[in-house]
Amino acid sequence: MMTTLTHRLASLLRLHQPVNPDLPRRIFSDDVFIVSSPKSGNTWARFLLANVICPQGTTIDFHNVSQFAPEVGRHEDLLASLPRPRLIKAHARRQEAYPRTVYIVRDGRDVYASYFHHQHKTLPPGTTFG
Repeated sequence: MMTTLTHRLASLLRLHQPVNPDLPRRIFSDDVFIVSSPKSGNTWARFLLANVICPQGTTIDFHNVSQFAPEVGRHEDLLASLPRPRLIKAHARRQEAYPRTVYIVRDGRDVYASYFHHQHKTLPPGTTFG
C-alpha cells in the first residue's frame, strides 16, 4: 500500500513540475543545439554557423543572428517559425532531450577573464574590487 501511494505521489509531482527553461517547447530529431557556459564562444559559433546556413548575400550581425540560431528561453516564437534543421543556442549543461549537440568547452581561466572584462564594461567608472 505504501509503495502504491509513493508511486501516485511521484506521478502527481511530475505533472506539476515547472517547464524546463533549457528546453524549447518542441524538439525535433534534426535540431542541433549549440551548448556552452557563458563567455565560452557560443556567440562566435552561432555567427560561424549562421553564415553557413543563411541565404546568399545576407550579412549576419548581432541584430539578426538570433533569426538563424535563437536562444532557448529567449526566442521561443522564432523557434516555431524556423525551417528545419534548426540551430538552437543554449547556455546550459547538455540535456538528454537534445538530439544533436555541439558542446563548446573553454578553459575556465579564460572564461573568468572574459566574464570579468564583459562585466567591467557595465560598471560605473571608478568601481574597484579591493
